[in-house]
Amino acid sequence: MSELDDVMRNWVDPVNNLVSADVSGEISYRTVGKIPVRNRANSWGPVPANNLEYEWQGEIAFDEMPHALNPESGLIVTANQKIAGPDYPHFLGFDYSGPDRAQRLHDRLDDIQRATVADMESVLTDRVSLAAKIWVPAILAATARDNPDDEYRVLSEILNSWDYSMDPDSIAASLYLVTRDFVTQRLANQEIFDPLRRPYFEEPRGSFQPVSLRIWSLSTGLLAGNDESLLFSGESWPDLLRDCFSQAVEYLRSALGPNTDEWRWGSLHQCRARHPLNRPELDPPVVGVGGEWDTVMSASHPAGYGFAVTSTSVARYIFDVANWDNSRWVVPFGVSGDPTREHFSDQQDIWVKGGLVAMPYSPEAVSEATVTTAVLTP
Repeated sequence: MSELDDVMRNWVDPVNNLVSADVSGEISYRTVGKIPVRNRANSWGPVPANNLEYEWQGEIAFDEMPHALNPESGLIVTANQKIAGPDYPHFLGFDYSGPDRAQRLHDRLDDIQRATVADMESVLTDRVSLAAKIWVPAILAATARDNPDDEYRVLSEILNSWDYSMDPDSIAASLYLVTRDFVTQRLANQEIFDPLRRPYFEEPRGSFQPVSLRIWSLSTGLLAGNDESLLFSGESWPDLLRDCFSQAVEYLRSALGPNTDEWRWGSLHQCRARHPLNRPELDPPVVGVGGEWDTVMSASHPAGYGFAVTSTSVARYIFDVANWDNSRWVVPFGVSGDPTREHFSDQQDIWVKGGLVAMPYSPEAVSEATVTTAVLTP
């Protein structure tokens, strides 16, 4: 591990989470990359260029970056969550994912003592939403009726029996996510947020976040704490959930038809990758996928702007350091960039279902598994 540390000392960008393991059983985590020592205000927006208070004061030393070696738990979990506690002396940034995915990984891994490839494959495909465990009981309580009609009875039974897994064939997942999305839109459309609807002057495109995305990440905590500070005056969470659940039902009926059996999450949550040459004949097939922002098997949508997949795992890997040829992987489409070849998108169905394929490592295993060889010439 010390040799790997030495190699990474001069790494500049991108700043990344480096997780490593070796054949002796050691495991480590380190934040790598160059991070300036700077005022926290620099991360909120533009600051006065002529004020020395906001100048960078060098870089965080490599040995002072967050790191861990062989923790007592025998486990290292990183899912883009905040990785340093309040006692850490340096400011790293604000742009972290919520804790849900990391918490769910701990839920799955904490009791596993000697993980197998099969164990890890099951963990990678976990679609349970911790946020849904907060939203669904609140939705059911807010929409409870003394004399429910047949449709409401069916929908409430679907939500009551749900295991909170955002599977592509789940109707409950659609009811929950669409309701939550309408809540987000409702809160984001308030006049108080108008100054946040446009980027700052010369703000880089990649750093701007629409109000709905900001509200999305806050909404679960607000609901859990019954915090009404962002609600319209005089409105309560039950009022809001009741209205937005009705809107969600109407939306699903309009988008997917009157038959509730067709209200599957994968019918809304679709991956529509586009080839960079903007030629439709080069596009991989459209496919419905499971998961969401907050799940281990992550596939997020643009909150407030539809339900299509906008970011997801580019690839999934399991490395068996005791037997490298036992490693597994999968990519969203295939290993060929040629749409006329069978390997252009032959991994897509496996990827959607959460499966993996063999990843031979040794020259002998690679040779045995080779079907075709591509030679690139100038």
